Amino acid sequence: MQTKVMGGGGGSCGSGGMARDITFDGDPVACVEIGVVFAVKSGKITVADVLPLPGVSLLKSKPKNGDRLASLQNQTIATAAALQEVWDKIAVGDSVNLVLQRGDQTMTSRFVKPRTMGQVMIQKGK
Repeated sequence: MQTKVMGGGGGSCGSGGMARDITFDGDPVACVEIGVVFAVKSGKITVADVLPLPGVSLLKSKPKNGDRLASLQNQTIATAAALQEVWDKIAVGDSVNLVLQRGDQTMTSRFVKPRTMGQVMIQKGK
């Protein structure tokens, strides 16, 4: 599925934001607070895009497109819907434990979930 992701820090997507096309299977999950869009690719939840939003600096792992989500809050996440559910249950100010995998390297980021500092609009293509 070809999809356009548009986002920008601190303002609406139409003013000063950026747009880019990404391809993945299924529905994306935008964790706007940390500037990362996850999606299913080849049956795994992966980083589909990293947006230039303030929250991405919280991630010590410095995510890259293609990194696989190993766990969130010590839970293995198998679907986009499960990721969305777990992410939404984490309140602003709560501790977050996010583990990404890049090849054979495991990267753990622990941080406090920030409030949203921007917007992301995901437009599905054909």
